[in-house]
Amino acid sequence: MSSPSPNGVRQRERPATERGLRRAMLEARSPEEKDVLTAMWYQKTTADELSWLVTATEPHDVAPMTLTQALSTASRALDAAWAGPVVTKKTILEALRPVCRFVSAFVTGPEIGAEDGDCFALHPDHTEPALYGINARGLARITAVTHGFWKRRAHVARMVSAHDEPPLVPASEEETARALQLAKAKVDANAGEELTAAARNFVIARSMPKQILEDPRLAHLVKLKQFYMAMRETHPDGLNAVHRAGSVPPLLAITRGEHTLLREILVLLLLAKDTAYIDETTGDLPSTGATPRPGFFAGEYVVVTQNGQCRRGAGTGMPGCVAVAVELLKSFNPVEHEYVTGVRDSYKMDPPEKEFNEANCF
Repeated sequence: MSSPSPNGVRQRERPATERGLRRAMLEARSPEEKDVLTAMWYQKTTADELSWLVTATEPHDVAPMTLTQALSTASRALDAAWAGPVVTKKTILEALRPVCRFVSAFVTGPEIGAEDGDCFALHPDHTEPALYGINARGLARITAVTHGFWKRRAHVARMVSAHDEPPLVPASEEETARALQLAKAKVDANAGEELTAAARNFVIARSMPKQILEDPRLAHLVKLKQFYMAMRETHPDGLNAVHRAGSVPPLLAITRGEHTLLREILVLLLLAKDTAYIDETTGDLPSTGATPRPGFFAGEYVVVTQNGQCRRGAGTGMPGCVAVAVELLKSFNPVEHEYVTGVRDSYKMDPPEKEFNEANCF
């Protein structure tokens, strides 16, 4: 392809680079444009490194993965990539390798599962053996998981750790037990449909396949934080179990059984109830604010500072969420902070009578 230059001489345009196509597919607005540019990115990547396609094919004595199986494998790899602070290009290409042959080459009948039939069209000239090419419906299924990897890589690169403040430390068993007692005392006054619905929505967001966040056809549901509806559209099989896990009454979730994801979220929502909880699995990024806020980024609980940086080190699980709650209580509620850290025996304010009786004027 050529284009006119300022002096009137037509010059040949430089071919699109892998990086340029990658940027274009991520910045495209319409779902259809995203699908086409994603296919072009796969083909360009394959042309640059043919071994990517060759090694994607299983040995002859092993049944090749179908499109659904390849996408499921890539989706699990994407979910695993959300557990850490680094996502490399090598990791992404390795995870997407099973998918590339469906875009960069024609496939045979055994590579098309029963659930993939409407994602391919028969090649008009090749009949022995019959070959199939991916169609628009098939490309739409590939776009979300592909974009999910590259968007995740960009997000973790932009997460800035707060180096001017000391890192957090996971909470001890004693602090965790005291935090649960404090949450139990608060749950009766705060329990209601609003708390239950908010906690359930966070549980679904943390548990759902992360490709949902980058599916252009679900963008309106992600924007509205309607993760139940989004998961129902693409992964209905696991929705009931996740919904049940997030629907346990708050008091039972805090006091009965082993530690759960719902318990972690409830502790943060109750102990840091005057601040907004920011969770990357809902599509949010660290942002500036008037006060520090609890958050979950790059696989661990963090304190998001006022300038949008992340204080790390708390870790995950109950020790992580309690560590964040303790750090926030230090400034929001010193009495409760002293109770959780073991300085006080009660999370309630001392009555005036006690202060009077213990006062010493001399």
